[in-house]
Amino acid sequence: MTVASLLALFVTLALLAAVPSLSVLTVVSRALALGPRHGVFVAAGIVAGDVFYIVLALFGGAALFAAGAVLADVLRVAGAGLLAALAWRQWQVAGQRAAITSGASGASFAAGLAVTLADAKAVLFYLVLLPAFVDVGSLRAGEVALVIAVAVFAVGGVKLAYAVAAARAAVWIGAGRARRVERGAACALVVAALLLLVGASVWS
Repeated sequence: MTVASLLALFVTLALLAAVPSLSVLTVVSRALALGPRHGVFVAAGIVAGDVFYIVLALFGGAALFAAGAVLADVLRVAGAGLLAALAWRQWQVAGQRAAITSGASGASFAAGLAVTLADAKAVLFYLVLLPAFVDVGSLRAGEVALVIAVAVFAVGGVKLAYAVAAARAAVWIGAGRARRVERGAACALVVAALLLLVGASVWS
């Protein structure tokens, strides 16, 4: 594994993470409605899900997980349900951010994690992608940590950029329209939940 291969992996993951997807929609929706902190927590959840799938891909758990069709369906339905619940809550408290308790940060993290884990195809994606950049079969513990770090900074960095941009957009729109923005973000979460149910791709 070389510096060049790690850099190429970083660029590839960052570009893919920047493509509009359900994970981007979730980050933007939470950041628009509740501020950058919640976008950060969603991004952290997304990264945690990606790390889980990377570990599976590197250590041979990919085939077993991908074969679990029932588990994949459960995760997809649970993820859609969580997004729908968050959308309902956002709609209820639109224009009243103070009504959101600190526990909502955990909900934002869970949303990001659920959106990623709900796409069982992501592990197959990593199973195909990683060998193009690193010799998976000969990776040592330190090199595995480097691969994970590259994914964290690439995917996490892009999602954080989306969160910051969405939060700034909300400020630019102005407090007078906050209620509309927050309810629009809630509707976006409903769309994300529906897309998740029908099996749309949600990878990073």
